[in-house]
Amino acid sequence: MIRWLITLLLLSSFDLFAQSETDRRLALIIGNADYQNANKLLNPVNDARSMKNALTKLGFEVMEYENLTQREMKQVIDEFGRRLENYGVGLFYFAGHGIQANGNNYLIPIETNLTTEQQIEYDCVRADRVLGLMEYAKSKVNIVILDACRNNPFQRSWSRSANSDGLAFMNAPSGSLIAYATAPGKTASDGTGSNGLYTEALLQNLFTPDLTILQVFQNVRRAVVDQSGQRQIPWESTSLIGDFYFNKTQVGSQEQKSTHKLTAKTTTDANVSTTQHLNSRAIWKSDEKEWHLLDNQMQIASRTTYSYVDDDLLAYDPITRVSYLLKDYAKLMDNIFRPADIISEYDDYLWRSKSLSFYVYDKGKSISQEITHSKSDDDMLVYHPATNTTLVLDNYYQLQDNKLRPAQVISKTQNIFWKSKDNMFLFFVKGEQIATSTSSAFSNNDLLVYYDKTGATYLLKNFSNLQDNQLREAQLLSDQRSVFWSAFDNKYHLYVKGKNIAPETSSTWRGSDLEVVHTASQTTYLLKNFANLQDRQLRTASILESSNRVQWRAENNLFYVQENNKDIQLETVYAMAGNDLLVYHPQTTKTYLLENYSHLQDNQWRPVRLLSTSSSSVFWMAENNVYWLYVQGKQIAQETTNEADGNHLLVRHSSSGSRYRLTDFYSLQDKKIRAATVLEFHTANTDDTYKSKGNATWKAKDKYYWLYVGGEQIATRTTSCYSENDLIVFDPVTSQTYLLEDYKNNQDDQLRTATLLSAPDHAVWRANDAGYYIYSKGAWISSASDVKSHWAGNDLVVFHTPSNKSYRLENYNSRKDDQLRPAYLIK
Repeated sequence: MIRWLITLLLLSSFDLFAQSETDRRLALIIGNADYQNANKLLNPVNDARSMKNALTKLGFEVMEYENLTQREMKQVIDEFGRRLENYGVGLFYFAGHGIQANGNNYLIPIETNLTTEQQIEYDCVRADRVLGLMEYAKSKVNIVILDACRNNPFQRSWSRSANSDGLAFMNAPSGSLIAYATAPGKTASDGTGSNGLYTEALLQNLFTPDLTILQVFQNVRRAVVDQSGQRQIPWESTSLIGDFYFNKTQVGSQEQKSTHKLTAKTTTDANVSTTQHLNSRAIWKSDEKEWHLLDNQMQIASRTTYSYVDDDLLAYDPITRVSYLLKDYAKLMDNIFRPADIISEYDDYLWRSKSLSFYVYDKGKSISQEITHSKSDDDMLVYHPATNTTLVLDNYYQLQDNKLRPAQVISKTQNIFWKSKDNMFLFFVKGEQIATSTSSAFSNNDLLVYYDKTGATYLLKNFSNLQDNQLREAQLLSDQRSVFWSAFDNKYHLYVKGKNIAPETSSTWRGSDLEVVHTASQTTYLLKNFANLQDRQLRTASILESSNRVQWRAENNLFYVQENNKDIQLETVYAMAGNDLLVYHPQTTKTYLLENYSHLQDNQWRPVRLLSTSSSSVFWMAENNVYWLYVQGKQIAQETTNEADGNHLLVRHSSSGSRYRLTDFYSLQDKKIRAATVLEFHTANTDDTYKSKGNATWKAKDKYYWLYVGGEQIATRTTSCYSENDLIVFDPVTSQTYLLEDYKNNQDDQLRTATLLSAPDHAVWRANDAGYYIYSKGAWISSASDVKSHWAGNDLVVFHTPSNKSYRLENYNSRKDDQLRPAYLIK
């Protein structure tokens, strides 16, 4: 059995947050296996029960059902939606058969018998039914997991079938994550055990503490790839803006407060004879008014600092640096002396933990609410800003017995640490683990690390030889976004933002100095005294102003590009490329890349990266075998067809006929921008090439029409709408769009040839001075209440609210001639 799985993490307008224990969690789980008219499934019920057990342990209230009909599925989904209004987190899990049709995904109830594709909408349950209810409930976090068969169990019984295997692409709204068990268009294994391969890996990783949901899916992907022999590669698409945790380590809440005032006794009035029998160095007693703490018969209570530890009292003597524990202090107010436990001598910091909630104390005072922390393998690394101190809680995950222990102080200065194994490193700055947010490059045996959020550059000394996973201090080289260089034998390395860009530069001698120009950004650097400094040591390079400087800045997703101090952003065509923005300037035919655009919205000027000076240059990137293709600033992948050529991919642009090769496509799935090899380059003639005459004919009389395709009369199954005097007709069975030209005036019952419109997403448009009109699948969709629009260079981008789709109307201002043209779907 072959199965697919897709996970959608959908957030409301709230930011993604680190989950606290007080957030109520509700889950609905459905497992359908006992199908009456399709092949029965082995694992869905097992998967559902396993997910119920796991989610219950993770704090979810679970509604679990098995083998439901359509009516029952709709009932429990609606009930889930009603209950969810009182919860902060919602999760929906479905295991069973699933199918896609006309761009929508459907869950198949157990009694369904689909003899034609047209029955899907009426006999199944749309997957986005639950998404709509979640959005209406306004729960802060919503997670949807669909684990269903990729192959269509009814396909063989259909007289005609579209390619319905797999899932339709589901758009990830802002602040969401979509994760597939395998890459789009591929199949997923059901596994050999009691659970599906992907779900089994998910269950194994849900409980790992302190992993964000992205890290959970990274671990799942690694496990699935290994177990499937790389035949199945899970895939994610994300627009997350924060972190969500299934199992988050909690910093302890505020310490318990006593119901009575603590008054420390300042003098010793204890009768020595009454305490000698205790045979203890430190003793204590308390009543409703005051408390005593004696060490070697000396009263020290008044000079201590103290905090409650559940019902106990922790007291610290700053003179001797001794920490005492007064057990059951809150319960024992009988004024009787008892032994006090000496917890530690000369240790200022103590900690305890239970059920992964922990507390930290500095000289007897709780600082749990003042710290930042990160996981470091089995330990916990903690930073206290007030004292600029970094601590390690050794063996944190094994020591959950709530006992007080000394914390190891490892720094009171820079508080920067690293550790590495197998060249994979963790990097801590003031208690925060930031390795995944850095860029790095080797400098001899050292590793140079750049953190873009602060502009700081660090050095991990002898990195290549220190792969023992031991924590070490890192060296701060600069916190000023500096550029560094080193040289040996007249060969140089140049490090900008943690990357060695030397291969992308040219150089010129200036006496004993070397002037280096970065080709892409046209930034010039000066390596002072280069000729005499060939010792491999890192040094700071000077940045020189360029005579042809191009720079950019952005704020609130509005960007500005300057060339020689002249604003050119309004003259450009642009498209998102991952977190970058690709910008094309038609006047100069230059293509630029605004790197890390999504995250650099701080209105600071930065150099652009020059990709090309040619109008025929084409760029691409890919991830999980999905590609993006950029031509003159436009992303046109959705307008192309492709075929494999060994390890390469051959791509053809449908409207222009241009052909490109994406070299080493299947090996380069890192979502980095690269130049495509141009095999043929043509300017698209989009006005006419999408129209063609075929074997379709039509006739009309009294506003009734007949449409014949291959001798079959199909008008009764079509949808249609007027476009001026023409009629646009859509056939849902073949997904073809036809144009019946001058329909209103040709009501004479005479046969005429219909025009086939081969437009992407079956969408076409026309415009005149009164406005624009967009038609999709035989319907006019551009009523004023349903659309919003904005300019993108010379094009008009129109967002259709009901379908959540955006269309590009190319060269809009110059095409107000009432001619139909294809509207390009923006994905």
